[in-house]
Amino acid sequence: MYISKTIIKGFRAFNTEGATMVLKNRINAFIGLNSSGKTAALEALTKIFGVTKNERDILKQDFHVAHEEDIDSIEEKSLSIEVQMNFGDSDKESIPHFFNQMVVDDEGEKPYIRIRLESTWYKSEFTDEGEIETSIFFVTVPEGEIEDEDSKRVFPKHLRGLIQVLYIPAIRKPSDQIRYVSGSILYRVLHLLNFDDKFKEDFSDKAEEINDLFKELNEFNEIQSSLTTYWKKFHKDERYKQTSLGFGNSDLDSILKKLEVSFSPTETNRAFQINDLGEGYRSLFYLTLVCALLEVEEKIIKEDDDKIRPVLTILAVEEPENHIAPQLLGRVISILTSISTKEKTQVFLSSHTPAIIKRIDPESIFHFRLIINTKQRLIQFYYLKRKMKLISM
Repeated sequence: MYISKTIIKGFRAFNTEGATMVLKNRINAFIGLNSSGKTAALEALTKIFGVTKNERDILKQDFHVAHEEDIDSIEEKSLSIEVQMNFGDSDKESIPHFFNQMVVDDEGEKPYIRIRLESTWYKSEFTDEGEIETSIFFVTVPEGEIEDEDSKRVFPKHLRGLIQVLYIPAIRKPSDQIRYVSGSILYRVLHLLNFDDKFKEDFSDKAEEINDLFKELNEFNEIQSSLTTYWKKFHKDERYKQTSLGFGNSDLDSILKKLEVSFSPTETNRAFQINDLGEGYRSLFYLTLVCALLEVEEKIIKEDDDKIRPVLTILAVEEPENHIAPQLLGRVISILTSISTKEKTQVFLSSHTPAIIKRIDPESIFHFRLIINTKQRLIQFYYLKRKMKLISM
């Protein structure tokens, strides 16, 4: 399963006429000047398939405003982001989930699905942010045919987890992704683990042992006694009169939130944490997290058929060259290319660096440019390698 076409209309710099990208490969690169729409195209994917609500939320600033428009007089704005997806010949896992939503352009053509996000902003008398209505649905008629309400079917929440975007922004914050919070890469990896009843029981026993060790310290008991004494002085409520210091006996999530990654050996006598690394290594480790996730998911799912995991992971990497030494960029692209060869993964990246672009198939390169007179983004892509010389200059 892979994205074969995207159509973006009215989203940020893309005007209401929109821009269409026809995708032929599993790895695709966006190039162009700053503020030419590359990031907007990557983030458009997260608006449909983002893991967290924050990634999927449509905001007022996401709606395109043309340069000739008077912002104060705008009463309503609309945008749409459509993704079309095709299926591989050997794809047996994802087809059953989407079979009822498939369409074909003509007899003998390959079936595909259309998923579209539509959002409308309305001016409000009560808030400057206005009111925003957003919906995601399947379009069940082929592209080009007349659509009506019957041709739109709600994209159900239970299918949302089957297609996910892992977005790596230009400013890397791997420490955020190491935290065990919903939507993080680490959260997704650790949720592959089977915490059976025996493990939970053993974990609870070990946590109780730690609490008992602290209770053997006289100073610890004095702190707890003092807290309880003063707490009782401040209120007379019988429900909460007793205080107790300790670690949650069976709160597994609390412990997982404290997981850390350390690096050794170092030039000092202590292990380094992620924030101790230079920005280049932080950026590389961010990519490492993603690679590890995809590999672990693939292994565990093969061993356990009952686990339901994404049938497509979209890896969107903004400027992979950031903070990384030039001699390592070849290795980065090699890794991203190998990721794209996995059955359930598709890679999108944006870049300003010839060292990155020259390693990408020209048919996978999309050139973004700004048409000044209309402030819209136009997207072109290059087939001939000889044209790459012009881009590299």
